[in-house]
Amino acid sequence: MNQLEIEQQLDNLSEQTESDIEEVFNKRLQEILKRIAGMYAKYSNDNEISWTDINRYNRYQKEMNLIKKELNKDYREIIKKLQKSNENIYLEEYLLTAFLYEMSTGQDMGFSIPSVKTIKDVLLNPIAELTLPKIFENH
Repeated sequence: MNQLEIEQQLDNLSEQTESDIEEVFNKRLQEILKRIAGMYAKYSNDNEISWTDINRYNRYQKEMNLIKKELNKDYREIIKKLQKSNENIYLEEYLLTAFLYEMSTGQDMGFSIPSVKTIKDVLLNPIAELTLPKIFENH
């Protein structure tokens, strides 16, 4: 295994995450189109629909609020998927690169699996000295 193969494997993991996110958005788009088509079928007269018919009894606003709630759920799901994917990609890259270094040198370098807290800290702030309080301490 070489560096190019590692990068290809990581790219495949990223592409899988992208397709998972696209799936969530496609599912939501289909649901929104069904809702709009249902509203059109329910409130149209002779294949025409007026703003008054849609807006009566605050129908339009209620539908938009339902869509907004569903989108918020989807965005939460996407955030969880992205965080999990970032953790997996980081761990894969770390372990595969460590394997590559050990195989190329022929020595055990003492790499071990980082803890979940370490992975989350690295992904949250990869360079600890770049936080604002640390920068202001130097000046």
